[in-house]
Formats: sequence, structure tokens, C-alpha cells
Amino acid sequence: MLISDVWNKVEYLEMHEGKLKLKRGHRYYTQITGEMAMSGLERLFFVVWTGKGDPFVELVHFEAEFWQQILPNLVIFFKTYLQRVILGFRPLCYCPLCDSLCLEPEEFDNCNENSLQCESCFLWYHWGCLKIDEKSCPQSFICSSCNHLALNDNNL
Repeated sequence: MLISDVWNKVEYLEMHEGKLKLKRGHRYYTQITGEMAMSGLERLFFVVWTGKGDPFVELVHFEAEFWQQILPNLVIFFKTYLQRVILGFRPLCYCPLCDSLCLEPEEFDNCNENSLQCESCFLWYHWGCLKIDEKSCPQSFICSSCNHLALNDNNL
């Protein structure tokens, strides 16, 4: 599968003026900008390879204006979440159902959790991924994987 055949099936690439490029509104572009700013790089290569044919390679230049736009949100993220993870006060939690961080922007504003931790495996899940809301949120929670393991263990 060549990149020229699949570029329009991925969310992070777009055709701009006849050339394939990383979407400037995609989170990969935000991540790359942050990496360049923190490491002092003026440019880097963004590479996508499908395993067949030539890889897609784009030289991405640091954009100071975009960095200034995203910096306040990154500072908030660092102070309210990442700092606690680094210091060991809070684990870095990804929801295994959607592979996204369990800390959502609403939690910055309201200090509300919208996720549950399994009491058996200690993984965190978004309420939305579990199809529950604040009213139906259980006091204790065992994920379906742990429930399945427990049922199989009891049948031995």
C-alpha cells in the first residue's frame, strides 16, 4: 500500500496546492511544534512510511506564532497534570478503549473527573467510552476484561 494510495484515508495528511503535507490543525503538528520549541530546533522531518514504496517526507519549519498560540494550554497541562505525573502523585492514564488521555479539558475548568479506574487492573476508562454518565457512574468498577478473567478463573 503506497502513501499515494492512502493519504486521503488518514486524518493527519492533506493535499495543499498539489502537494501532500501534514495538516496544520492536527495534533501531530502541535506535538512537532512543541518538540521543536523545547529542543531549540528550527526544522525537522515528518516521515510516514507504509512499508511499500518511498516514504512521505516533509520538512516542517518551526512557526513561532503557532507556538505562542499553544503555549498557554501546554503550561496549563503541565501545571495541572504532567507535573503531578512526574512527581509521582498521579499516574499517566490512557483509556484502553480509545487510547486517549483520561484527563479532558473540562477537568481543567471544573476539577471533575469524567473517568473511572478499574479496581482490579487499575486502568482508567472515560465515562463516554463506557457509555455511562455522572448519574449512572458506579461507586466501584471492574472492567469487562477483569470480569472476563475472573469468570474464567472461577471455571477452573
